Amino acid sequence: MGKNRSMTLKQRNRALGMLEAGMAVTNVARNIGVSQCLISRLPTKFNATGSLKDRPRTGRPRKTTANEGRYILR
Repeated sequence: MGKNRSMTLKQRNRALGMLEAGMAVTNVARNIGVSQCLISRLPTKFNATGSLKDRPRTGRPRKTTANEGRYILR
């Protein structure tokens, strides 16, 4: 089973619940299929921000709308 670098919000909430229930980090990581490092950082992130959502990322703004993008692809 490959290790994913990212987790969905649902997986993060599930993992945090498992950790709070007393499961070991290794067992949670194996159960969800991600690295132990990702799981071990979840409680710290939750305590610091109060949320498990991804932070917004910077990037180049879109020059076309979503509809224009679909039209270009067609």
